[in-house]
Amino acid sequence: LDKQNTRRRRDASQTALRMQTVMSTSLDAVIVTDIQGKILEFNKAAEEIFKVSKADVIDADLAEVIIPEHLREAHRAGMQRMRDSGEKRVVGKGRVRLEARRANGEVFPVELAIQSAKQSEDEIFIAFLRDISSTIEAEAALILARDKAQESEKAKADFLAVMSHEIRTPLNGLLGNLTLMRGTRLSQKQKNFCENMDISGRLLMSHVDKVLEITTYEAGKLTFESKPVNLSDLLQDLVDGQGGRAEMANNVLEWGWVGKPLDWVLSDPARLNQILLNLVGNAIKFTQHGRISIECEVVDDSDVVPTVEFRVIDTGVGVPPEDIDRIFEDFVTRDSSYVRLAAGTGLGLGIARRITRALGGKIGVRSTLGEGSTFWVRLPLERTSAAKASPSRKMRKQKSRQLEILVIEDNEINRQVAREMLKQEGHLVVEAEDGRTGIALAAEKKFDLILMDISMPVMDGRHATREIRAGHGASCAVPIVALTANVVPESASQFLQDGMNDVLGKPLMRDELRHLIATISEAAAPVVAQSNGDVAELLDSEQLREAKETIGPDSFAKLLTRFCTEGDEAVALLESLKGEAGELEEIVMRAHKLAGSSAVFGARSFREKLRALEAAARDGDNGEVLSLLGGLRQIWEPTRQALVIGQ
Repeated sequence: LDKQNTRRRRDASQTALRMQTVMSTSLDAVIVTDIQGKILEFNKAAEEIFKVSKADVIDADLAEVIIPEHLREAHRAGMQRMRDSGEKRVVGKGRVRLEARRANGEVFPVELAIQSAKQSEDEIFIAFLRDISSTIEAEAALILARDKAQESEKAKADFLAVMSHEIRTPLNGLLGNLTLMRGTRLSQKQKNFCENMDISGRLLMSHVDKVLEITTYEAGKLTFESKPVNLSDLLQDLVDGQGGRAEMANNVLEWGWVGKPLDWVLSDPARLNQILLNLVGNAIKFTQHGRISIECEVVDDSDVVPTVEFRVIDTGVGVPPEDIDRIFEDFVTRDSSYVRLAAGTGLGLGIARRITRALGGKIGVRSTLGEGSTFWVRLPLERTSAAKASPSRKMRKQKSRQLEILVIEDNEINRQVAREMLKQEGHLVVEAEDGRTGIALAAEKKFDLILMDISMPVMDGRHATREIRAGHGASCAVPIVALTANVVPESASQFLQDGMNDVLGKPLMRDELRHLIATISEAAAPVVAQSNGDVAELLDSEQLREAKETIGPDSFAKLLTRFCTEGDEAVALLESLKGEAGELEEIVMRAHKLAGSSAVFGARSFREKLRALEAAARDGDNGEVLSLLGGLRQIWEPTRQALVIGQ
């Protein structure tokens, strides 16, 4: 027994020595207290951190030694709670961040973990504390750096938006007047001068667009849509559009499928065309007296989402081996003596790579210097059925009816361009120099269309649009189209939320303006004053009034505009379907969704038609589905008209 006791005392002594060594060499403060908060142990690191000696704090109250005054009450309440009920909120919960106090009164951040242990019949608490002042300072510095970086990015985006407006505004005047000039009697030499100036102006505008595109992508705000695209038609249009450029360099431009074609897919046609246009334009620039071929091939024929590879193959100068890895970087250009005069910004391939990645694809290049290059793009493209063909803008030959149009624009040159273009098309024009004047004119007279500039003195276009929509003036419900140099996608979305119906970018193009006027004329052509009985059949006026009161006039106008847009798109899509078995599920979904929206606006007849269509599609009644689809627009058009007039 004596030997055992001796061994136990020796072991206990060694254990205590080891624990003392651990505590004395620990870089973290180690503080041991009893259930009353009395300090039992206080290691060397604790002395250094709290600027007090162990001898001065042993048996002292922990709260008086290290707890800041503003936390002492909570600390004592927690200790009392443990003594009374045993509830522990911090003990054994891992690391937490709190504040502590040094002997000189300095309050500083700490990270601590507290554990409890039994000693004889008593419970003790061991706290491990670490001074994290430097960590907090580093985190604060990182947050500050991040905030500054974000502010810098925002400043850059704002700068580019302003510069876009400032550059596009004079461009609008320049290109618009060139368009007007070409409509006058000119000599052949003058026509050539106008054409050259027009080319230079459009080239400048394309450079601005590229910089804005990159900024939008880097900000994570690049927008995409998904709709049926005919790849064969897209490639043919691309070749037709670039054929003239290719011929100027004595090149042959052609396209074709390799293997079985895949015509209809779901994608963003504008973005897909942008990728291929950059690649084809690049090939034309670096090829003379050669051949440029666009090949399209299904390389992974998956059941639902096959991978399609587009290859742009040229016989041009090729890419040096040292440039292959950096050819898709921004501002990288290939130097060639015969293209120096046409050298661009070096942004086209960088934009193509960004868009390709955003669409979930890959892009690359194979090239032999002096022999040519093959740029390839692989994209996952979901199969889909053919969309209903819509008439091209170029097919609109009919002359639109005469409209009264209010042009709200602060720039005198831009007003003149818009006025002359509209007058040449046979329309009547009233002008306003700022948003406030425009509101007054719109309140007095009902126009057929309002063209609204965005950046104006006195009152900008967005504010003016909201005022017109919220009021009860004569033109509160007429189409308002933004005429602006700010064409960043998120800005266009904001314009629509303000109550605008569409956006026309500056510089104002005659074809775009004609298409807009034709659309407005077509929408307005069938407008005939509805009798009260007709309106009562179409609309539940009580439901419409209640919805407007509940939502509020401003929000109601925005939602109604959105509903009308969705209705136009849905009706057009439903009309394109044949009621076949594979399309019934789509019809059910579209009809159900649109019927729900129709109920909100009290469009009773249209809703009943949609519910009947939904039921017929669920039952698989192909004949009834076709019959209902055929009469859908006959109800939608007068319903839409009644909603717009009655809002």
